[in-house]
Amino acid sequence: MRLSKLLAFAPIAVLSLTSCGATGVRHKASDYIIEYKSSLTGFQKNTDDFNILQLSDLHLGMMDDNDLHFDFIEKTVKAAKTILQKDSKNLHLIAISGDVFTFADRGTVMDLCDFFENRIKVPWTLTFGNHDEQGFFSVEWMTQYFTNLSRKKGSYLQFVDYPDDDVYGSANFVINIDDNREIFMLDSNRYNYGEGYGYDYIHSDQIDWYKRMVEANGSKKAVAFFHIPVPQYREAYNNAKIDNQMFLTSDIYDGKGEVVEENVTRNVDKDTGDGSPKKDTGFFDEIVKDNVIKATFVGHAHTNTYCVDYGGKSNSGNTVSLCYGVKSTDRVYCDEDMLGGQLITFKNSVDTDDDENEGRNWVDLKLIYHKYSDLKEGK
Repeated sequence: MRLSKLLAFAPIAVLSLTSCGATGVRHKASDYIIEYKSSLTGFQKNTDDFNILQLSDLHLGMMDDNDLHFDFIEKTVKAAKTILQKDSKNLHLIAISGDVFTFADRGTVMDLCDFFENRIKVPWTLTFGNHDEQGFFSVEWMTQYFTNLSRKKGSYLQFVDYPDDDVYGSANFVINIDDNREIFMLDSNRYNYGEGYGYDYIHSDQIDWYKRMVEANGSKKAVAFFHIPVPQYREAYNNAKIDNQMFLTSDIYDGKGEVVEENVTRNVDKDTGDGSPKKDTGFFDEIVKDNVIKATFVGHAHTNTYCVDYGGKSNSGNTVSLCYGVKSTDRVYCDEDMLGGQLITFKNSVDTDDDENEGRNWVDLKLIYHKYSDLKEGK
C-alpha cells in the first residue's frame, strides 16, 4: 500500500502488534500440514495439474456494501471455472493473499466465511496482510474462528493457526496436495518499528519453521502465498527491465472467461513502490537454495502485476517466479481496469531436469480482469 495510506492506519496497527509474537511452544511439523480436501473437487492426486485462483486485497469492512463485493468475487470465480472447463479441468483451490479485512467486525468475518462455504463451495484458504488485524476483534478470535471452521466436517476452508507456538506471525501452515506438491502459506506480518518504520517481513524463526517443514515433507515442489513481497521482488524487477526475457507472460481474460489479449508481458508497474520491507532476512535465498518453492504469490501493491523469474545471490541455477496477484475488489485504491483475480496452474511435473530448475516452467498464469460497472449493468 502507498505510504500515505499506511500512515493513516498506523495508530490501529500499534494496538494489534501484540498478536504477532511467538510465545514459545514447539509443535510437531505434522501439526502444520493440512491434507488437501480432494474429495470436494474430484482432483486426481499425483496426476492432475492443480488449479488455484488467487484473490488479494479485498479490504472488506463493516461499513461497505459487501454483498456487491461478494457478487464481484463470485463473477471472478465463475470466469476462472469457465476458462478451466474449456479444457475439462476443475478449479481446485481459492487462495486469498492477505488484506482480507480493514475496519471489519466479527460479522464481516462470518459473512466472508458464509460466502465461500455456502455460495462458492470451492476449497479455499487465506493468509494475512498488514491490515487484517485492524478490526473490531482480536487476532486470536479471528484465527480461532477460521481454525474451528476448517476442522468442521464438510468445510471447504483449509487453515490452521497455533497462537501459542514458537513461530512468529499468525497462520503459517502447509497444504499437502499429493506426493509431488505442496503449498506454503506464510504470514509476512504487519509493521516494523525496531529498524526504521516500514513494513515487516518473514522472520528468522519462520525461516527455521520453513526448513523443518521441507525436511518433514521431503523433496516436493511447492508454491507459496504471503502478502508483503520480499526485497528480491524489487531486485528482480530492476534486473528484468534490462532483459525482458526474465518477465513471465499471461493471457488476459474478461469476466465471462473470454480471452481479451494473449501473451502479455507481466511488467506492469504503476504503483508508487513495490511495498517490500527494508530488511532482507534471507528467506528468498533459502528457498532458491532448497529448490522446493518454485513460485511465490503476493498482493499488497494494488496496481503491480509483474511476475519475474529470479535466482538471487545464492543462485545455483535455480530460479523462483516472483509474482504479484490481482486486486480483487475496488476497496481502498485500485486501477479499475485491473481488478479480478489470477488463475494459477501448478503443474504436476515438467518435461526435463533443466526445466525443473526454472520457476516459470512449474506454473501457468492467466489474468482475469473485469469491472464493477459491468457487474452493475448486468454485463
